[in-house]
Amino acid sequence: MNIFQTPIGRYAPGIMNVVVEIPKGSRKRYRYHRKRRAFVVDYRLMVSTPGEYGWIPETWAKGGKRVNAVVLARKPTWGGNICEARPIGALKRRDGDHQIISVLLGEPRYDEIRDIHDLDETELRRIVQFYEPFFPLVGWVGRDGALEFLKDAHLTFVDRVRTHGAASVVEREEEDSFPDEFEPPDEDEVGDQPRDVTRAESALKEGVSVEQR
Repeated sequence: MNIFQTPIGRYAPGIMNVVVEIPKGSRKRYRYHRKRRAFVVDYRLMVSTPGEYGWIPETWAKGGKRVNAVVLARKPTWGGNICEARPIGALKRRDGDHQIISVLLGEPRYDEIRDIHDLDETELRRIVQFYEPFFPLVGWVGRDGALEFLKDAHLTFVDRVRTHGAASVVEREEEDSFPDEFEPPDEDEVGDQPRDVTRAESALKEGVSVEQR
């Protein structure tokens, strides 16, 4: 099966498919190697993943990449696994390439979690600590905002296929080297504004995003 032909899911964006790239708890950066048709270890991450990390099929984000997501789950799976997940929010990046936070569908531990605000502080901190070394973060988005972001990303994908053909959305897969989202941001991109984890978490507790302050 070509994992890049995986659909976004019949009930998206409320329930979406996620192609797992890095299993929960791993510090190994896996990539899908098109010619080998296998996931290979690329390098080691500084922080282990707080959940299953992967991408959402049939979405189009900045730079021609799929929208990325973390799927909170009790146990890890494996690279290439396709799981169903419920979006509960997103971690906002200044460049607009937001990271979807979701929970594994049918996972009893997360049955009562409906929104990012329902997660405890420890789990929120793990998520922030995973992303913070790489991305300039600006706060959180609740479930409704995350669903709107996913709708827009899916419509962009569909419009691109309709306008430019299917080949226009497989360019990324046709290259051996993928764009790497885990590259530290340029100093010009980060600017002088500090990335304050505590501020982001306190804003979350008050039900607002950092940008709204």
